[in-house]
Amino acid sequence: LLDEKKGVFSIRVAHNLSERIIREITFAKDENTIGWVVKNKKPLYIKDLEKDKR
Repeated sequence: LLDEKKGVFSIRVAHNLSERIIREITFAKDENTIGWVVKNKKPLYIKDLEKDKR
C-alpha cells in the first residue's frame, strides 16, 4: 500500500514473512522495481529478481 505522505509502499499481506517484517519494511516509491511500475504505470514480469537492475 502507498503512504502518500511518506512516499513509501508498505507490505500488508505476505506469504512466508514474519509479522515484524510486514510491519517494518517499506519501499521508496521512486526506487527499484516498485518505482519502475509506478512511473511507467504498467505491470512488470521479472524472471529473476536478483538479476534485475531496476
